[in-house]
Amino acid sequence: WRIQKIILESLDFNTVVENVVNGLLEELGYMDLGYRIIVLTLVNERKKVLERISLSSTEEAKQAMAASAIPFHDIDIPLSAQKNLLIKTLKNNKSYSTHYWPELFHPVLTDEQAIKNQKAAGIKTSMTFPLTVREKTIGVMIFSLVKDLKDVSKEERELIEGFTDIVALAVENAKLYSSLASTTERLKDANH
Repeated sequence: WRIQKIILESLDFNTVVENVVNGLLEELGYMDLGYRIIVLTLVNERKKVLERISLSSTEEAKQAMAASAIPFHDIDIPLSAQKNLLIKTLKNNKSYSTHYWPELFHPVLTDEQAIKNQKAAGIKTSMTFPLTVREKTIGVMIFSLVKDLKDVSKEERELIEGFTDIVALAVENAKLYSSLASTTERLKDANH
């Protein structure tokens, strides 16, 4: 309920995506469970890429960004990158996990660059979950942890799956609202 309230309390797109990546860590204490980085990615149909939209405000996220050869918002994964785990998550609409960050960054970063980011953040495991609205996968969330996958409880996974369902709906609503607000403003200017 608290997570729903945080995510759904605003229709502003930027506020929603920021609340999404920080809410689970801060509100439900997932930092104490070993979760350190949450990334929200969305499909950009026009550019044919999966864009990184928002990143959690944690020390580990800052360390990974500082080590990265490419700035966070410039890491766009081509939808054609079939070997990328995010694209597999998107296409198959199911969750995956990895202990090897090159699977998340290929082909944008080299294996060495991706491993450097992972080591800088101290991440052992990353899990990917699809964001689905009305039977369409609109993006992927990445949950990165400082613990092994075997230490992730069934309850944690179930909460994350429920969380991503809410996130998909909140993000889609915020995008529509922001688009409507922008169109309304342009019409107002045109009428004036």
